[in-house]
Amino acid sequence: MADADYIIVGAGSAGCALAYRLSQNPRISVLLIEAGGAASSPFITMPRGVAKSIYDRSLTWETPVKFCGDEKRSETWISGRVMGGSSSINGMTYFRGSPEKYDEIKLSGWDWAKMSHVYREMESNEMADGSVEGSGPLRISQRGLHDQIYEDFIKAMSTFGIRRVDDMNAASGEVVGYQPRTIWRGRRQSAAKAFIEPASRRSNLRVRHSTRALRVVFEGSRATGVLVRDRSGERTLFAGREVILSLGALNTPKLLMLSGIGPAQHLSSMGIPVVKDVSGVGENLADHRLLNVGYRVSHGSHNSQFRYPRLLKNVAQYGLFGTGPLTTPVFEVATLLKSDLSAALPDGKISFGAYLAERGDDKVVVGSAPGATALCYQTYPRSRGRLRLLSSDPRSHLDIVPNYLSDEHDHRISVQIFKRLRQIMKNKSLAGYQPQELLPCGEVETDDEIIDLYIRFGAPGLHTVGTCRMGEDDLAVVNSKLHLRGVEGLRVADLSVLPHQVSSNSNAPAMAIGWRAAQIILESGLTT
Repeated sequence: MADADYIIVGAGSAGCALAYRLSQNPRISVLLIEAGGAASSPFITMPRGVAKSIYDRSLTWETPVKFCGDEKRSETWISGRVMGGSSSINGMTYFRGSPEKYDEIKLSGWDWAKMSHVYREMESNEMADGSVEGSGPLRISQRGLHDQIYEDFIKAMSTFGIRRVDDMNAASGEVVGYQPRTIWRGRRQSAAKAFIEPASRRSNLRVRHSTRALRVVFEGSRATGVLVRDRSGERTLFAGREVILSLGALNTPKLLMLSGIGPAQHLSSMGIPVVKDVSGVGENLADHRLLNVGYRVSHGSHNSQFRYPRLLKNVAQYGLFGTGPLTTPVFEVATLLKSDLSAALPDGKISFGAYLAERGDDKVVVGSAPGATALCYQTYPRSRGRLRLLSSDPRSHLDIVPNYLSDEHDHRISVQIFKRLRQIMKNKSLAGYQPQELLPCGEVETDDEIIDLYIRFGAPGLHTVGTCRMGEDDLAVVNSKLHLRGVEGLRVADLSVLPHQVSSNSNAPAMAIGWRAAQIILESGLTT
């Protein structure tokens, strides 16, 4: 007997949106499983709690990844292992992305005309003036902390012809403004909060956290269920209709390969019986390479707000009233800009926050001296990496080669975005803050030195896409309906299906993919 019509594996941004939308049909049953636990930590709900939650190993997967250009070093990729997935621990930035990049997917049902409707159906959007547009379950806000230092950063951008907008998701071209964020009335709106909490009263939706998927179970070439491990041991959960993988661009290809779907030669070398040779699984990995640039400033910094004794006052204010500095994201304002005027679209992003962090013994802490931080990166990289298994043991890490900045085009764009940041910070509108660029950034001059800066001192964007990409060619893993090639009863619905980056940030597209996947299933007639 089936445990549910549809089993969704992974309760992250995509999986939660998918479960909400799919279970709106009361005639079908949905089971959502998640390896992590309940999102009960108060640091998840508190927006500024991200500094705690992202380093809480009970809430995260930590994956060591080969360091750019140095096989002897590694860096750690972090993703959410909790209800809501990475939407419970991320920076809460919410960018839908570029209409042109959705149109470049060139598959029926995934163009901007379709996806823009998905976003409008999914969202409730609190505008800068306090009005609310839309009536969807996902609550986002455009309302920022309008401190003078942020206003002056925006003013500096305007001197370069970059226009200020109130809703960066509704604008095109080069723009600057307060970032759209998954924060509502001072509380983080994770995918679990937005989608699962209101849907939890539905009798046709069941949620099981602390339940780790070990492999997909097949009868011949048809997926029939999922072997899982929970607190009681191992058991198989059976799907009456389909299994849908929504574990993200790292763990979805991992589970597929553990289940016998992937490059046949690699699977055989791991001792895994091959169910289907799909060579594109784990290929086409794309991520952003970020560069944090720190500045000393004379005034305007919020550092003192997050250090004792003011921190105690702010914690009390948050606890009693849900207001104050702890309700804000790390980066309040941002600009989407072109690396040069010949670019067809904005191809870079700079975010700005009035704080400066310092690295402690084993964590990052707010600095004692006043400072600010800018985060710059290329938004649509061409460089592609790949991932493979290191073992047939589900507990083992992946072998990930990101190949950041391996494409010369990405070199040029990344260098130009950094140079534009320097121009902005030297603008007269910011001169009163006396910003001093800190080492190691402050000592670089040449293009090669800037690229070395990104590689040696940059950070992973953790916006990974592409490892089970959709398409119609031989390397595509899923089709436009998200069915896995060559097998029945199995779909993928998460960022791994995107052929390329569509946005500067990945949370919004992940949720939209989950919502769109549910629409596809509901439209297909497989629900009666």
